[in-house]
Amino acid sequence: MNTFNALTCRFNRANCQLTNEPRRVLQGATATHLFAIANLLNPVSTQVRLIKCIHIFFFILFFASYSFAGDGTGGAQFLKIDVGARAVGMGGAYTGISDDGLGVNWNPGGLVQIKSREINLMYNRYLQDTNCQYVSYVQPGKNSSFGGSIFYLSNSEIQGYDNSGAETKVLSYSDTLAVFSYARKLTNQLDAGVNLKYVGENIAGLSAAAFCGDLGLLYRPEKINNLSLGLNIQNLGSAIKFINESNSLPMNIKLGLGYKLPEKNLLMALDYAQPNDNQGTIAMGLEYWLTKIIGLRVGYKSANGEDAGGGVRFGFGVSNKNIGIDYAFAPFSALGDTHQLGLKIKFKTP
Repeated sequence: MNTFNALTCRFNRANCQLTNEPRRVLQGATATHLFAIANLLNPVSTQVRLIKCIHIFFFILFFASYSFAGDGTGGAQFLKIDVGARAVGMGGAYTGISDDGLGVNWNPGGLVQIKSREINLMYNRYLQDTNCQYVSYVQPGKNSSFGGSIFYLSNSEIQGYDNSGAETKVLSYSDTLAVFSYARKLTNQLDAGVNLKYVGENIAGLSAAAFCGDLGLLYRPEKINNLSLGLNIQNLGSAIKFINESNSLPMNIKLGLGYKLPEKNLLMALDYAQPNDNQGTIAMGLEYWLTKIIGLRVGYKSANGEDAGGGVRFGFGVSNKNIGIDYAFAPFSALGDTHQLGLKIKFKTP
C-alpha cells in the first residue's frame, strides 16, 4: 500500500461467501427478472416500462453485489477518486448520465451525446493537503466522438522519519492518469465507448506505471423518453509494480440510471459501483435548475466497509450557453472535507 493509501484510505477486507440461502434467493430473483425483461417487448405504457427497467436495474445491482465482491486492496487507489464537480455534487451518480466532457472518466459510452467541442477543467482541494487537477477535451463527430483527459494528484508535505524516529527530509508523491476515449453510436438506442489509460505513480522517488482500459455502454429505451441506463467496466489491464511487489489495479463495475424531467428542470440519477477489492457502494443524486442559469445539486453516497467517504454531498452550477462554473462539497468524516471547482467551456463544432 502506498503513502497515499495509508493517509487517505481505510479499506475493509470483506470475505463475501455466497451461502445456500442467498443462492436460493438469487435463483428466484433470476427467474422473476428474466420474465420482466421478456415483458419489456410487450406494448405497455411508458410508466409500466419505466418501473420494469428500474426493477431490472436493481436485480443487476443485487446480482453484482453477490457475485463480484472480493477482499484485499489493489494498487493505484487514486483511480477511485470521483472527478468533476457536477458529478460529485450529485453524490457520484453519473454513469447513466455522462452527457458532458466528464463522461471521459465516468462512462465513455455517453460521449456521443455531446454536440459541441468541450473543455472541462477541475481543481480539487483533497484530503491531507493533497491537490488534484484535471483537464478533459471532447471532439464530437456525426455518429462518434473522441477525447481525452489528464488527472494529476500531488502532495509534497509528508515528513520522513528514520528507524530511530528522527525526522529526515520531507517526502512527496504524485499520481497521474492519462486517458484517450473513443465513442460511437451503435443503434438509435445504444452507444458504446472505450478508454485507453496510462496510470503512473511516484512515491518518494520510486516510480511505477501500468496500462488499462474501460468499456462503457449507454442505452436509451425506445419506449421510455428521457431514461438512460449506463454500464462502465473500469481498469481492465496490467498490474502496477513497485520494486518487487505487484498489485492489481482496482477493477470496478458501475451501473447507472438517469431520468430527466425537462418540464420540471429536474434530473435524477442512481448508481451502483462494485470494485474487486471492497464492498459495493450506492450513489444517488438530483439536479434542479432554478433558472436557465442557476442549478442546485444534492446527492448521497454510501460508505463501503471502513471507508470514511460516505455521506451527503451538495453543489451548484452557474451556466450560460457556452461557459459553466460548478462547485461541489464532499465530507470525509475525520479525514476532512473536499472542495471541487470546475470550469466548462463549449465551442462551436466546425
